[in-house]
Amino acid sequence: MGKKILNGLLKYVFTFIIVSAMIISVGCLKNNKVNAEEIEIKKGVVFTDEETSAEYKITKVNVRKGEILGGNVTLVKITDKERKNVKIADRVNINEIGFNVTVIGNNALKNCKKLQKLTIGKNIKKVGKNAFRGCKKLKRIVFSGDKVKKIGKNAFKGISEEARFSASVRIYEKLLKLVSKSERR
Repeated sequence: MGKKILNGLLKYVFTFIIVSAMIISVGCLKNNKVNAEEIEIKKGVVFTDEETSAEYKITKVNVRKGEILGGNVTLVKITDKERKNVKIADRVNINEIGFNVTVIGNNALKNCKKLQKLTIGKNIKKVGKNAFRGCKKLKRIVFSGDKVKKIGKNAFKGISEEARFSASVRIYEKLLKLVSKSERR
């Protein structure tokens, strides 16, 4: 009697494992994602957005009554250095929760030799030092928002001499002063 129960249990467990593996495989193919694991949401966690080849670090998590409502992330780097056009997102979603991209990290796009156009998201408050240094072909920089307060040392050093900055009328003068100041440090 014990052997029959054990054999029946083994068949059930084996069938469950096979069916689970099939469901996971179908889910991965359906979503076009190799890594279907959820990211642990806590300050300091680094993750990559495979669609944009951007690496982010969680810098702030907003929690109310035990529920994660969102937060802020820093763009650490773009792993695809061959891109000609980069748009830094306003927000990214982690496990279907929105996080504002507020900082472009130090050396984030340093020496992206083919980069020609850069669009900076509306929530960016700080551009790190050497962020775009050595992007020799970078000719067009568009600031979508008006929240930039600081541009780090040499952030735009070594970009094309023909480079043009675009921003709203409200902050254009301030932005040019910040860029100029970052070059003088």
